[in-house]
Amino acid sequence: MIKAQTIIEYVEKDGRLVKISVLNIKGNHAWRCGYVGVPEGHSLYDTDYNKLDNIEVHGGLTFSNYNQRYDEAAGVQKYWYLGFDCAHSNDVLDTDTKVKYNVKDYNYHVDYPITCDLDYVKCEVKYLAKQIQELEEEKKSKSMIKTYVKKPVKIQAIQWTGDNILEIQAFQKTSDNPNAMYWTNDGILISTREGDMIASVGDYIIRGVKGEFYPCKPDIFKETYEEVTE
Repeated sequence: MIKAQTIIEYVEKDGRLVKISVLNIKGNHAWRCGYVGVPEGHSLYDTDYNKLDNIEVHGGLTFSNYNQRYDEAAGVQKYWYLGFDCAHSNDVLDTDTKVKYNVKDYNYHVDYPITCDLDYVKCEVKYLAKQIQELEEEKKSKSMIKTYVKKPVKIQAIQWTGDNILEIQAFQKTSDNPNAMYWTNDGILISTREGDMIASVGDYIIRGVKGEFYPCKPDIFKETYEEVTE
């Protein structure tokens, strides 16, 4: 049986995130991996790494799962870890690591190697953590933008035809708190909270939910309201 071991070389708890770098040794070969752990409640918790192809890290993400040992090393509980490995065809270990553990590169076949020493992997882990944090902030921002439907509100209204002054005066008296209306050469001047407004012939005069009156153009009225038949 080939002997295998995982050596945790770097652990850092940064806010809610956990950053980890490990050295995997299998027989006489070794390679490093880097991970960022997120807690339950994080937007990426339980997310499969295959769904995060917008994250850029060494070789791309290759891991997503729980890991009790990493939890214990970081002093956390049941974090979800997203990670990458340095076992690609152009990945090589630094000489010091090879000598220290008497190991070889895991899978080296090209002429342009990338030396994946501990400092390199730590930098990639920190960059991964930065992207995860940005994704979390982006998702939170989007979650604050919601779709709303205006509640249906019953109103009463009368259309100003130019010769139904008595009906409009009677309509005004239906409110316990009517605002002032004045008949002018330009139409009916109505004092509203937003200032004085003119109701021209053909406009509707609406009584709002608080008894206030205000004018509305007929095209807008027809788009906004429909008659209730009781």
